[in-house]
Amino acid sequence: MDERMRQSVIAKLHNQHKGERLFIMGVGPSLNDIPKDLLVRVARNEAIFGCNFLMRWGKIPHSAPLYWAVAESDVITHVHESLLLRGMRPLKFYSNQLQLNAPPDWVYIRSGDAGSVEDMQQGYVSGLGDVLEPVGGNSGSVIGLMIQLGLWMGFDPIYLLGCDASVEGHAYEDVLIVPRKRQDSFQRSALAAYQAMKKAGRTLIDLTEGGTLPVPKGRLGDVLK
Repeated sequence: MDERMRQSVIAKLHNQHKGERLFIMGVGPSLNDIPKDLLVRVARNEAIFGCNFLMRWGKIPHSAPLYWAVAESDVITHVHESLLLRGMRPLKFYSNQLQLNAPPDWVYIRSGDAGSVEDMQQGYVSGLGDVLEPVGGNSGSVIGLMIQLGLWMGFDPIYLLGCDASVEGHAYEDVLIVPRKRQDSFQRSALAAYQAMKKAGRTLIDLTEGGTLPVPKGRLGDVLK
């Protein structure tokens, strides 16, 4: 995707989902604790933002996620092939570094030097401090990336599921092992995201069972009542 088209895609997403609620799904083991009936309701009725190898979990319909994100640029090709194999067609984003060999339908999100949320119209996602700055190498927080994009698209409230903030283990059996970032990067990203959401008058709630991120907690069953 060339630079002009990339900026156009990002600009058109601004407030596209204003006032809608968003469920961001991480890949933590706690996903396996979600009752099936609640999961079906989320998949059928809610906007979902998936990430990394969530499709390998195998418990969400292929049509469910509207958006997808990857922070580790070196696994984009693997995720891309897995999405195609399962017939999944979400709008896809990645961060950290521009990959010239990335599939053309992936949108690069620059972490960079923009000073305000409005600058995202120029191709930047900003307003959350150092959420996308490299931590422990070329790794940012994919959760932070999804929250920033959710904020830009106008979602409110934003709920987190499966965001265990763990450096070990996923909801699925690992096939491709990638280097893990330090655990504190999840905590810092979540705190920065919560502060930015609060400043913008938006709501961010962690519905992860046993979640340890420094943001307000809730229960999925209560949200879906």
